[in-house]
Amino acid sequence: MTDTLLERWKQTLTKHGIRLTPQRDAVLAFLAETRIHPTAAEVYAAVREKFPHISRATVYNTLNLMVRLGLIAELRREEGSLRYETHLEPHINLICIRCGRVQDVELSEDVLTTMKKRLSDAQAMEPTPRLGEFHVLYARVDLYGYCAQCWSEMNTQPDEKTSEREKEVIAL
Repeated sequence: MTDTLLERWKQTLTKHGIRLTPQRDAVLAFLAETRIHPTAAEVYAAVREKFPHISRATVYNTLNLMVRLGLIAELRREEGSLRYETHLEPHINLICIRCGRVQDVELSEDVLTTMKKRLSDAQAMEPTPRLGEFHVLYARVDLYGYCAQCWSEMNTQPDEKTSEREKEVIAL
């Protein structure tokens, strides 16, 4: 899958007249391989291991270009942090509200088929501009809660990072 995704991205960039430099290629390869929903800083740090002289501008420009071309998507958090969704196939994001970690949960073919059928049925029953002229690029469902590590830490040793609301949730 990674090679196919990487090749598809390279073809799209080439088709748009974008030069594939070794640095840009390294950014693409990292994004195709990762499942961590990286920040720009995380992409920069990872690619810098291979290309110590890569500039932050190259990383940011490549990320922005890929977003504009619809190859990746921005995943903005409520507190303003920005991560990148690199795999756009339908899935669910489990987002930890304490540490910000994001995990993917893949959707089964049955769930995808049901979703497509319901969208199709809704369009057929009510062909409004709401769906009629709307072209879906990708679908994402975000579920907010606590990752296993944060939940464990909060239950064993609440600290100053543990809000009053979190303490109430733990008590339930």
